[in-house]
Amino acid sequence: MTEAKADKTAIKLSEFPALPANQTLGMPVFLEPVALSGERLCVLLVSHTDDLNSDIATVLDAEQRQCLFGSKANQAGNLIDTCRLSLEKHFKSGQPLENWASPLSGFFTGEIVQAQVYDLLMMRRSLARSSSVMSWSMDLHS
Repeated sequence: MTEAKADKTAIKLSEFPALPANQTLGMPVFLEPVALSGERLCVLLVSHTDDLNSDIATVLDAEQRQCLFGSKANQAGNLIDTCRLSLEKHFKSGQPLENWASPLSGFFTGEIVQAQVYDLLMMRRSLARSSSVMSWSMDLHS
């Protein structure tokens, strides 16, 4: 290939948009509905930025909880809400994501991932696609 031809086909990184400046951490939270079964359901998607903004999304809606837990759906929802409220309190106190531990047994944190995203919704979408099959029904646009 000639030098002139190589210049025309070279990728110019300057033509791509700049990466977002926000460093965002994301983490799924899983529920193990049957103790020691190893089966885990993603129930929360958590995003947190270095400027202390956060987003905590509940994955399972009421209808899905009813299908999964039957007569115990409301109790399962209350347990998930307890973890969500614990995360909110954790962030309001200025604590980093990696220091959060579930106040309830049976809930487990997934791997914390770091990304450069434009906003917390973008991080939620990314976490949803990689952490939960149930996220297909989530409103990932608001």
